[in-house]
Amino acid sequence: MTSRRLMLKNIMKGTAVVTGGGLLWGAVASSAKASPLALRPPGAADADDFVRDCVRCGKCVEVCPYDTLKLAQIGNQILQGTPFFEPRNTPCYLCTDFPCTDVCPSDALSIERITDRKAKPDIRNARMGLAVIHKESCLAYWGIRCDACY
Repeated sequence: MTSRRLMLKNIMKGTAVVTGGGLLWGAVASSAKASPLALRPPGAADADDFVRDCVRCGKCVEVCPYDTLKLAQIGNQILQGTPFFEPRNTPCYLCTDFPCTDVCPSDALSIERITDRKAKPDIRNARMGLAVIHKESCLAYWGIRCDACY
């Protein structure tokens, strides 16, 4: 009789642990979605389309000659496994041959998105982010040489 009670008690404990772990993992996973603020490689689709199309293979990260691209992990607040970069750590140096778009097996990264009307890739078409000058705190804006953001 006591062995049956002990078995039922252990089953209830196990169920509680699994349920708690699932709730915790669900909270972490729901916080990381398609972030429009994530800086993606050149030729990336819009945020939602990129997350849908990216197969999270990591090939773009492997071929990046400057080791700029990283795959998102749980703590990055970006959908796990998708490529992104942090310009303060290692900026995108805008390669002329765009190796990250060449190896992408899906349509998440595409050279056509940065190609101009003359069928030539133009890095000015790569909308990877927007730099904004904060005029009140930018020394260079006030005529003092700084080069911090350069």
